[in-house]
Amino acid sequence: MTCAKILRQNILLSVLSLVLFFGAGEIVVRFFAGSPLITEPDNVLFWKYKKNQTGHQKLYSPVSRVDKFGFRSTGSDFNPAFPSIYCGGDSYTWGEGVLDSETFSGQLLEILKSRGLNYNVLNGGVPGYGVEQILNRMKIECERYNPEYAILLWFERDINRMRNISEQEKERFLKDYRIRSMFRYSAFSKWLKENIFDKLLHKELGFGCYTDKNIEYENTHPFSERIEGLTPIIKENTRFLKSKGITPVWVFMTVPTKEFRDYIVSLANELSVTLIDPEPAYRYNFPGLENMATEHSGHFKPKVYRILAEEAFSKLNIIPKQ
Repeated sequence: MTCAKILRQNILLSVLSLVLFFGAGEIVVRFFAGSPLITEPDNVLFWKYKKNQTGHQKLYSPVSRVDKFGFRSTGSDFNPAFPSIYCGGDSYTWGEGVLDSETFSGQLLEILKSRGLNYNVLNGGVPGYGVEQILNRMKIECERYNPEYAILLWFERDINRMRNISEQEKERFLKDYRIRSMFRYSAFSKWLKENIFDKLLHKELGFGCYTDKNIEYENTHPFSERIEGLTPIIKENTRFLKSKGITPVWVFMTVPTKEFRDYIVSLANELSVTLIDPEPAYRYNFPGLENMATEHSGHFKPKVYRILAEEAFSKLNIIPKQ
């Protein structure tokens, strides 16, 4: 047998072994953990969840449903006869680690129902989003659904995401994202990422959304520079909402630094935007701000989202229609 033939056989055996390994891994993970939620590339938002699917955002997370409009379900189907409230943000708004009904949006909807108020609450949160992505999606969805309220849930580190990236890098990101499509459908690939690679690298790889560049941007740019380019975008978004008759509401999702708090408070006063600060309620219910996070995700427990939803509802001043 020639060396070339032996080499071909070895390559073939290696390929078959890999196929069998990944095939067996896929079957086992899907059997025990279920299917992953699928994201897809978007020319404006960079990524978003595929519509009309059920699965795990993280394999340790409960099953989530993304409805036919691309929103995470709140437990009730969209009713076009009802007015809507749009909620925009990142993984905290999405509600990583909790059930659909336990998210901020899900619990706000439950509070509204308990008061006899018929509303759709649209959970527009997407894990990994930065402020520009959040506001871009808010504009797209508010154009489409014309809600009464648009709630922006602030998470301070969102101001650093996808900011230190050139146009060429953004184009390459979208191209690479499409090439990696097959891996987004694989439960085994997701398991390997979450349980092997993330732990070996001591960080979450995320969506390929330039995590290292986000951190570099935060560490090398003072706060004043980081918000300088965002301020016009935030103001434009607020003007757009008001021009559509939509009431903008801002909520501190987590307890902010003094620097960030002062910036948002000043901007809210300038733009006449209702600002909700849940810190007093957080501190009352969680002394020392401890035990607020779930075991795996580092995101909020359902009780925290309930407190936040109650704080938001109390400021919305919704009056039942006669």
